[in-house]
Amino acid sequence: QKGIYNDVLIEARPPRVNTASEEVIHKENSWIVLGRDRPAGVRTGYGGLGHHRAASIDMCVGPQGRDITEWNKMTREKVVVNPDFQKDSARIYISAKSDIDDNFQLSDGKIGNAKGKSAIGIKADGVRIIGREGVKIITKGGDTKNSRGCRMSSVAGIDLIAGNDDTDLQPLVKGNDLANGLMQLADLVNSLNGILVGFMNSQMSYNQSVMKHYHYSPFFGQPTTPALDTLMIDRVNTALDQVSVSLADAALNKINLTNWKFNYCEPAGSLYINSRLNNTN
Repeated sequence: QKGIYNDVLIEARPPRVNTASEEVIHKENSWIVLGRDRPAGVRTGYGGLGHHRAASIDMCVGPQGRDITEWNKMTREKVVVNPDFQKDSARIYISAKSDIDDNFQLSDGKIGNAKGKSAIGIKADGVRIIGREGVKIITKGGDTKNSRGCRMSSVAGIDLIAGNDDTDLQPLVKGNDLANGLMQLADLVNSLNGILVGFMNSQMSYNQSVMKHYHYSPFFGQPTTPALDTLMIDRVNTALDQVSVSLADAALNKINLTNWKFNYCEPAGSLYINSRLNNTN
């Protein structure tokens, strides 16, 4: 049986439309094409427009993917194929000048749509990046200019977009800052709890004075009304305590909460818990 032990296999192998500027390495349905930017037919891409500095390397396996065939069933004509960034089974595409997001039909995200830039696109049913001692995803690096010679004044971020849908793209959370922020918030809530306990103790002390102090009637020594002179002193002490301690502490706690909200929850805050560059949905 053909194909066993990697022997030659009988299967559909439609020929590719090649151009004079392309050097093609081809075996069965595996292609490596050295040429110029070309995401589809010969007129497409910056190669089709005749641009300089648009060299490309297109590595593709499984042209037309699930729809691969050598014959058009309707016209009964021989099928020839062009690069197809949507249908081809798997591809690594490298170009010195390309509209990579448009070619692969990618959403803009926060980073935006790259036009006429050097680019690498990798597409397959499953893409895995394995590093035995770690994997880094780095933007900008040590460069100050891009491949076109333009100075890069800002640092671009990283968008993690599931389903190619950027409608609900949000900043990633920075774990250490979030943990520190929650710890500080817990301390502020605990402080507020202490203020409330102090207020309650002060109020309960006054309430006990109200309950325990009475005037006594000259008739048989029966209690009548509370001792107003004692209550007045206790009431003044309670009011002073609540104003000087409870209200002052509550005002300070409110200021601390406002500062916490700004530092951790506002983009301008020094400890903002979200990444200012990296996003995901």
